[in-house]
Amino acid sequence: FFFYMKLSIQRSLSVAEVAQKFLLCPGVTYANFAHYPISSDIEEEFQDIVYEHSKTWITLSFHACTQLTDSILIRVLFYVQNSLTSIDISSCKLSDDSVMAISHSLHSRTLQILKLGSSSITDPSIIELSKECPNLNELHLASCSRITDEGIINSLIAKAEYNCAPFSVLMLGACKHITNKSVFYLAESQGEYLERLSFSFCFHLANSSVIALAAKAPNLQTLNLCGCKLIGDSSVKAVLQQCPKLSSLSINSCKQVTIDSMRYINDNLENLRSLSYLDVRSCPLLENNEETGALVEEIVSRTSLHLRMNK
Repeated sequence: FFFYMKLSIQRSLSVAEVAQKFLLCPGVTYANFAHYPISSDIEEEFQDIVYEHSKTWITLSFHACTQLTDSILIRVLFYVQNSLTSIDISSCKLSDDSVMAISHSLHSRTLQILKLGSSSITDPSIIELSKECPNLNELHLASCSRITDEGIINSLIAKAEYNCAPFSVLMLGACKHITNKSVFYLAESQGEYLERLSFSFCFHLANSSVIALAAKAPNLQTLNLCGCKLIGDSSVKAVLQQCPKLSSLSINSCKQVTIDSMRYINDNLENLRSLSYLDVRSCPLLENNEETGALVEEIVSRTSLHLRMNK
């Protein structure tokens, strides 16, 4: 039996009050410092808290700690007294230095989940992670605008070469340089392991890569294609046909999706029992269409599907 305890620290608390919180909550496994103003002014006191109270931590979040620097993070991680399995440094102003440090820290062998969204990291960092973190299977890179196909493909190659765990979760939303190349390689190399993917606002993606992905990803449960303006009905049908475990699909703002996708869903509801969430908002070819409205009503009346659509 595993005991899980999360402690979230309010940004208004003083360092002394933070220390008191941890004294009152021994055994914390998830230390959530999201938005907390960790700066050089309180660094030494903060390190003391980490050293004294981190013996049971397995999950650590510094999400949106905008005053956190590379040097502070690197020193704080050194003081953590347990091997972490999950680290969230998304929406922080950090560089490749932090990611490289994580790759070569005592946490690298146990790390399974890393959230790096909205940072300035580059391809070499994620390639190094893939080499040095053998159990890393969930990587969040949303809005990491400097990540390219080269980084993703070489990360996948490194995982294979170093016999590391494949990705089951990969979030690449708004990574503007990601193209079909990454999706094709991901499908071919790790398709069977994929469970959750996001390519939202990856504008270069086309139907051909999504169709290839669907053919290789039988365990896919969540797919976000929001804002992929080249994606149309053939992608929607392929994913729904070939990913039997799919529970969530977002095609919000996919400008090529037409009434044919809704007809397909309505005609095949018996085979789509796993699907519980569908987002078709802001698909212009579905809007102001009487047949769309009628199909939505019929689909909703026949299932428990949570279907989101502009009114």
